[in-house]
Amino acid sequence: MSGQIIPRGKDTWLVRVFIDRDENGKRKYHNKTIHGGKKVAQKYLNDMLREKDAGTQIEKRAACLDDSHLYKTL
Repeated sequence: MSGQIIPRGKDTWLVRVFIDRDENGKRKYHNKTIHGGKKVAQKYLNDMLREKDAGTQIEKRAACLDDSHLYKTL
């Protein structure tokens, strides 16, 4: 299984996509909270799986803020 949708509350879903294993064998996942219906979460999961199959680096796309940007903002 490379992706899953986990209910988190009313119209809130955690979409989780398996990316790879690190050098220690620990699993790496892309996690995203989706607000809306389950169809919205399913569409996001399908898009992420399509990108993964195409070879796009999901973890770089998913990174919105890194620590350096956060500290510059503060």
